[in-house]
Amino acid sequence: EDLRFKELNKRLFETYVESENWDKALKMWSSFDADSKVNGPLLELYLIALDNSNNEVDAEEIATKLLKIDVTNKKALEWKASKYFWKAEKRYQKELENYEKNKTNAQYKKMLVGLDAVTRDFQKALKYYQMLYKMDPLKEYAKSISNIYGRFQDKKKSDYYLDKESH
Repeated sequence: EDLRFKELNKRLFETYVESENWDKALKMWSSFDADSKVNGPLLELYLIALDNSNNEVDAEEIATKLLKIDVTNKKALEWKASKYFWKAEKRYQKELENYEKNKTNAQYKKMLVGLDAVTRDFQKALKYYQMLYKMDPLKEYAKSISNIYGRFQDKKKSDYYLDKESH
């Protein structure tokens, strides 16, 4: 219960994340008290460890928790944006591949249903990337926004952000 010991453990946790010792960081997280587990900077580090350990379920929970604490939390917004972007992109590729293998009316209908889900996920990703871009107009955010508009076949908006990406 010594405060110095708690602070030392927090610093050790930070060091584990900084040095990419994901397993040790995750193990240490479980030893923190409830107050430490609502600390924004520590939650961000925990999110990084979860993401790098491919623990999407817990990472989703932590990203959501971080956004409840601060709706402009960059790490959480980036995680959510990336999650929905890649979820949509992978499904998009899968739906097209399935249709290319079997060009029937039934498969076409399945593809349309799948593409509706893809659109919803791209829209979620777009919302997060636009928030990030407003906060910090980085080229990587512009590129992702451009790619999403490209998937929506909105050439004008895609080109607009493509132009932002190159500057």
